[in-house]
Amino acid sequence: MRSIPAVAILLAGTGLAACVSSGPAPATPDAALVQTVDQMLGGNQCAPQIAGQLAGYRLTAASLASIYQQPVQDAYIRTFSQRQIWVKLAGRPGSVVVVYDRESCRLINSYGADGAVFS
Repeated sequence: MRSIPAVAILLAGTGLAACVSSGPAPATPDAALVQTVDQMLGGNQCAPQIAGQLAGYRLTAASLASIYQQPVQDAYIRTFSQRQIWVKLAGRPGSVVVVYDRESCRLINSYGADGAVFS
């Protein structure tokens, strides 16, 4: 029986990880974007970090139609400390999904969904 070399497994895992892409790097958001995110989330301590991620997509306060937030269960410690928000875009199809830790405000991942196109 032939065994698969460890290098082949490592390269396959690296290729698979590359398929799961995260969004652009966060950017400095303007005050209006931070305020809009905070209001749409009903007062959220992580609004500046979330707004920074949205600014990385070159979004402004006027480009947000609504935000829906839901808890995400952490697979390792079985808690709901992570949150996933869906930011519906105004005037165009699609959403931006941002996953973050609600306790530390650490951004975990973001991506476009539902046909969102960013240029």
